[in-house]
Amino acid sequence: MSGPRRHPRSLVLPVALALLLPRPTDACGQPLKFHSMKLVGDAKSSYSPGEKVYYKCRIGYENKSNFSLTTHCQQENTWYPIKEACVSKSCPIPVISNGQVLIQDRIFKVNDEASFVCDKGYHLVGAQILVCTLSGNTTRWSENYPKCKRTYCPPPPQISNGKYSDSQKETFEYSESVNYTCNPASGPDEFSLVGKSRLICSENGKWSSRPPECKVVKCNRPVLENGRPVSVGTRFYYEAVVIFECLQGFHLTGSTVVFCSANSTWEPALPKCIRVIQCPYPVVENGRPVTPIEKHYDYRSAVQIECYEGFYLEGQSTVTCGANSTWEPGIPVCLKVPVAPNAKTSIWPPRVPEHSTPSTTAMNATANSLASGTEENSRGRQLPLKESESLENARPREKSLSAKQSESLGAGLIAVIVLAVVAGLALVFVCLHGALQNVK
Repeated sequence: MSGPRRHPRSLVLPVALALLLPRPTDACGQPLKFHSMKLVGDAKSSYSPGEKVYYKCRIGYENKSNFSLTTHCQQENTWYPIKEACVSKSCPIPVISNGQVLIQDRIFKVNDEASFVCDKGYHLVGAQILVCTLSGNTTRWSENYPKCKRTYCPPPPQISNGKYSDSQKETFEYSESVNYTCNPASGPDEFSLVGKSRLICSENGKWSSRPPECKVVKCNRPVLENGRPVSVGTRFYYEAVVIFECLQGFHLTGSTVVFCSANSTWEPALPKCIRVIQCPYPVVENGRPVTPIEKHYDYRSAVQIECYEGFYLEGQSTVTCGANSTWEPGIPVCLKVPVAPNAKTSIWPPRVPEHSTPSTTAMNATANSLASGTEENSRGRQLPLKESESLENARPREKSLSAKQSESLGAGLIAVIVLAVVAGLALVFVCLHGALQNVK
């Protein structure tokens, strides 16, 4: 048995309502989020096409643009696009008299800093740096604006034995100056103003330097051993200048210029005149210096010595000017080249004939004839290079003489050898003759 049947008309109304309601896919999702704006009211999970939402500026931001704060869900189920409509709130640009604010931009946003400076002749009273802060939904500077007030200096200090200009004034403005002067001295020596005579009122309300002093400053007459002052005076007061020079034969070490300082002493210290180390022209009997040729030679200068023709050098050929103005290791001497008795040419040094060997007797005779002259050569004496033509011309004659001596010596040797052969043959003949007699 079947149940009761419904009338078809009872199903029409629910179907119509279902068709009118938006489907989940026919709706916009949650509205977009922005940095400077937030949604008015709570957000829903979905919005029907044509439905609107409203935004407002967040705390610290304000709407100073023409951008809209409203959007709606479009028929294609997307939100109508809008841009950030709010901007960060800012503090007003501070303005001060006789000064200025240092800024990087024309807008001071929250947490930005403003730095203040005063014009010349003014000084800052108050905070130099202010911060833009947010109080509730309102911006304000962290402190009141500073002020730039005119700078004044108090009267400068009084000094003993002196005074300053405009001493009747009680205050001095920025860049004003005073000048100090010393009073006349009651004694024989005048007062000297030590320090800066002009003081200036500076930006910080203080004078540019300490006040000077008025006192007697007098230095003793400078005395330089082996020297003298170029400028001559009778009294040497504060900042007096003296220039020095050394006497001939001395050179100056130190400063050539000194001045009388505030403590009555010469500064820098007085120089010294040091004796110039020089050696005289080296006089060599039978010789001379080769290079260089000077009237005097400075310390450590080196000179080469040579001997004249017919003389040889004993000692070092090069000498140096020493610290005690003497030549080191000592000036050498030029000794005469020895000549054999009754000989026209020098026998120094002894010559050995070419292509021959002298006998022991000849060598001893030559050695005896040279005596001490030849022995001196073995002690290290040196012969100079000949400068004149006389020795050069003598050498061919010496070579000719040596050739004749060689020929004579060769002939004598041949004669000795022949006699020795003859004597040997005679001895052999005698021996053979004796042997034959014994056989008979």
